[in-house]
Amino acid sequence: IQIAGLTFFTVVVWDLAGKKWSLLKSLPAPLLGLSLGTMAFRSAGFDLPTIGSIPKTIPHLVLPDFTYFQFMIGPAMALAGLALIDSLLTCLVGDHLNGEHHSSTREAFGRGLTNTIAGLFGALPTATSTTITVANFRCGSKTVLSSVIHGLVLVAIIFVFGSIAETIPL
Repeated sequence: IQIAGLTFFTVVVWDLAGKKWSLLKSLPAPLLGLSLGTMAFRSAGFDLPTIGSIPKTIPHLVLPDFTYFQFMIGPAMALAGLALIDSLLTCLVGDHLNGEHHSSTREAFGRGLTNTIAGLFGALPTATSTTITVANFRCGSKTVLSSVIHGLVLVAIIFVFGSIAETIPL
């Protein structure tokens, strides 16, 4: 509770201070809160579960096995449809936040292509995250480049800061 309280307090105070001093907005409050909370956790020596081991390699290509194709095509199409609907709803939220208009066709094509490629590496299909979209916008991002930066930061966390990220408390 102390770690969560410190993290929450840091985010609220930094966000409020950022409204007074614009220079502080260059460092997102959630990142600072996570960093301070993790440092406090590590220095206090609490016995709490952490993220744990993070693989530091690129997954291997896994070719699909079409043995059960007729049984999996229905559930796969349903999952793809749900992911697409969720992604398009997130696009509408993003449109509302930034005053622009997305291309539903491009979003559908991109989502399908991304999930197909991810599946070849053994990953689960995903949808666009409304939470991350709103968080990016609230932290100052205005373009789709923030999603690219988000992905690059995750890659950096895996390959460069993986050993540090493993110690983040759950």
